[in-house]
Amino acid sequence: MGIGNMISMPLGLAIGRRPVFLGSCVLLVVSLILCATNQGYAMHFAARCILGLAAGQSEALCPLMISVSSSFISSSYKPKD
Repeated sequence: MGIGNMISMPLGLAIGRRPVFLGSCVLLVVSLILCATNQGYAMHFAARCILGLAAGQSEALCPLMISVSSSFISSSYKPKD
């Protein structure tokens, strides 16, 4: 998961968070399908490693997107007197 963070954060800042997050979600679903359909240990282990990379990207990008959106909402909100 740590390697996924090291890959996704610079990539998310360079090309945008949304495409990186959507790509990691697609990678997550594909690796989950591979884990569910495998019969051998080696392929299951490889799919789990890919799953860890995708999960690391999601865990790094979600809090960043939430903090940016909440700061935007709080700065644009002006209470009425």
